Amino acid sequence: MKANEGSRPISPPPRERPVWASRSKRGWDLWRPRLLRLLLAILVPTLFFGAIELALRISGYGYPTSFLLPAQIDGRDMRVDNPRFGWRFFPSRIARSPVATAFTAKKDPGMYRIFLFGESAALGDPRPSLGLAPHLEVLLEDRFPGTRFEVIPAAMTAINSHVMREIVDEVSRYDGDLWIVYAGNNEYSGPFFPKTSLGGGAVHQELVRWLMRARKTRLGQWLTALQERMQSRSRPTEWAGLKAFRDSELPPSDPRRVVVQEAFRRNLDEVVRTGGRAGIPVIVSTMATNLRDCAPFGSWRGGGISQEDVARALAAFRAAPTNSGPNGDTSSGWRAAAEGCRSILDVDPRDAETHFRLGVCELSLGNASGARTEFLMARDLDALPFRADSALNLVVTAVAEDGKGRRVGFVDAQKAIAEVSDFRIEGGDLFYEHVHLNPEGNYQLAVALADAVVPWLPKEIVAKGRSAWSDAASTGEQLGLSDWNRYAMLEDIARRLNEMPYTRQFNHAAQRRRIAEQMAKLRPRLHPREVADAREQFEAAVKRRPDRAWIHQNFAEFLEMAGDTEAALAEWTTLARLIPHHYLPPYQSGRILARLKRFDDASERLEVALRIRPDLDEAHLDLGQIFAAQKKWAEALGEYAVFQNRRPDDPRVQVRKADVLAAQGRRPEAIQCLRNAIALRPTYWEPRYLLGVELGFDGKFAEAEPEFGEVVRLNPEHTLARFNWAVALAKQARYAEAIREFEEVLRRNPGNGQARQYLDALKASAAGPPAK
Repeated sequence: MKANEGSRPISPPPRERPVWASRSKRGWDLWRPRLLRLLLAILVPTLFFGAIELALRISGYGYPTSFLLPAQIDGRDMRVDNPRFGWRFFPSRIARSPVATAFTAKKDPGMYRIFLFGESAALGDPRPSLGLAPHLEVLLEDRFPGTRFEVIPAAMTAINSHVMREIVDEVSRYDGDLWIVYAGNNEYSGPFFPKTSLGGGAVHQELVRWLMRARKTRLGQWLTALQERMQSRSRPTEWAGLKAFRDSELPPSDPRRVVVQEAFRRNLDEVVRTGGRAGIPVIVSTMATNLRDCAPFGSWRGGGISQEDVARALAAFRAAPTNSGPNGDTSSGWRAAAEGCRSILDVDPRDAETHFRLGVCELSLGNASGARTEFLMARDLDALPFRADSALNLVVTAVAEDGKGRRVGFVDAQKAIAEVSDFRIEGGDLFYEHVHLNPEGNYQLAVALADAVVPWLPKEIVAKGRSAWSDAASTGEQLGLSDWNRYAMLEDIARRLNEMPYTRQFNHAAQRRRIAEQMAKLRPRLHPREVADAREQFEAAVKRRPDRAWIHQNFAEFLEMAGDTEAALAEWTTLARLIPHHYLPPYQSGRILARLKRFDDASERLEVALRIRPDLDEAHLDLGQIFAAQKKWAEALGEYAVFQNRRPDDPRVQVRKADVLAAQGRRPEAIQCLRNAIALRPTYWEPRYLLGVELGFDGKFAEAEPEFGEVVRLNPEHTLARFNWAVALAKQARYAEAIREFEEVLRRNPGNGQARQYLDALKASAAGPPAK
């Protein structure tokens, strides 16, 4: 049948939309506002904080955060140290800074460049210019003549492996031929880990990395500075060394120790991997520490031991050296002391101090092997772990073992130092205190590391080499190691040992006595007739390596100590040309010019140092002394006020203020300043001496006498304090004590005529001291 002509064609039925399309549209409609809110939640804060970051950068706020900074020296593209690098990890007021560093961004032809990573032990504290890096340079260049070796200390005091990892990432682009890692002492006490006055609890490693990245931003720096200001009253205002950690005990069984060890393993493994990616061999080393002469800083004593048992064991230990038999044999006394120690350890085997005392007993009985075991236990159980323990050294060994196929070398520094130590136990013959090596120790460690360097050297360098390393004496001469420089380092260590936490070690008196004996042996050799020979050696060393900053620094310090201030000034001027970016040359030049009474030149040099490093508070203290020497009292007090405002806990400014106030006739205020200084630092002998003088001037001998006595205890070499102490004793009719001290003065200084007159009069008259 035909369709009608006027009818409409039949259209197909409408096509239904699939169910899935309808659901998809409904899902998009549902998620679109949520996604929009999420994007806004991300975008708005990003724009907001980005705007703040941009504004802070445009305004010039903040500081560079890299370990190295670009610089032009004599037209060459150089990399130099960043003095503010430590601000990301420590409060800016107490942050340490890297040592003076300057090297070419691109390595010179024919040079072999080594980066040395670590902490203060790697630097060579207390004198990096006589530390591990210069020792390595001299050893390698002497054995392989014709090759310039450059050992760059990419290390810094107080840091740990978290910070070291940051430094490694940065220097991997600077043409290193080899890396050496000598680190581990600060893992339990450095930034972020585990419970310190400078960090927090043991936090997750990724959080540590996030915090370090956040502090690279200007906003992060601003927030950190704000936090510091809010905590300014409770935070230290000057670097206090280990004293900053004295209340941060970490018991041996604390699980945070395991967290630290695992973080150290990851960081060290990442250093090795970074070296592998850059094609650079990495030598890792265990840490050598003082076992024999460094008692634990803290001892965690559990329950079950009575105080009477402890006192009995301690009394036996103290009596052991004098508890001798008929032939003078003290072995029975030491055996009794050892039994007392074992009785305590049977109850509590975690008592670090008792392990150390038992080690002393075993060594006194001739059992060096047993003694070393006990000393190791004492170190590993130390509740204030400022030394790398066995667990951390095992981490180093494991990383080296895992990295054998990744161009990784290994040095067991702990074993190497033990093998050349007295009794084969690391001790005071090679260490100053707990971890810092003396020149002999640095030489032995440098030889061990240099042995590990040789297999990685190019064959053409090795082919021209000699068969053996230079001996310690020859190496020391080339470094500029003189008796004057040795004595200066010992003075620094002596001051350090007078502070916490060293003073809490039970063998503290023995450590101080050991340093004092070393100083006493050196003192007769610091004679003008010896200066010429030492100077000749220095001049030869400078001529051999005229472009090494460390030799000029050592020479300048020697010349100043030897009394040739003009020549010292010339050396600091030379050093300023080598490291013009650094504050040290102008600062030291300013100090010397002040001693020469060239006050205008001195002020100018100190101002230059302050422009280079505005946070150099020491310069304000020196400027104050310059003004005081010119009797510009108001200006002097103004500079001291700047220093005191920045470092209110530093007692030295109180002593300097006392000098100015006394010169103005304001003696009561001056005396109060001296008392303030003593309250801030009871072990600071200078204000005690000055206070004793002021009290003696007022006739208050009963008050002056203990001040002089404490000065002598803190500084036995202070002969004038001992003389004044004897006078104060005599004024109080304590004649027997006065005679003893006058005799000691004359033993130390036979030419002291006043002491001789007092002593003769006291011995001749039973009535009292001589009449004036």
